[in-house]
Amino acid sequence: MDRQTNTDLVNVEATMRRVKNNGLVASSPLILKLAADQRHIIYFDNACFKKSKTATLNKALEVRSGWNTDVFHKAMKSKTFVTKVNESACFSIIFRHPIRHFKSLNLICEDAQTRQNWVHFLTEAIEKLKEEHADLCELKYPFSFYYSH
Repeated sequence: MDRQTNTDLVNVEATMRRVKNNGLVASSPLILKLAADQRHIIYFDNACFKKSKTATLNKALEVRSGWNTDVFHKAMKSKTFVTKVNESACFSIIFRHPIRHFKSLNLICEDAQTRQNWVHFLTEAIEKLKEEHADLCELKYPFSFYYSH
């Protein structure tokens, strides 16, 4: 799938459910979409948030498919979770966090194809931002080396 087609698929709002830190699935759906700059994701939950929340992809470390975080592992202890939630529809975005080192946004999509589209696009976007950051660091290095002495 080319980048433009994938971006078009992700640019629409997607309805998902969030798995909270205690391993429970949020009762209300979460609306997730990509910001116009493709450097942020915006999510909105009618039940909990009065306004939308934004997460920057600059702080994202990776995207994991399936039940591959501690939060999902907690949720897997529940028999109802394992029987009702399909692993092929789940993914997590891992972010750097100043206090806890890492934070994850754990999501359940409506189907496996939606999950695959989001995982593919977010992985590409995060890698692109990491490359941009590395290029910027390379540009800064010669100046910091010569002017710091």
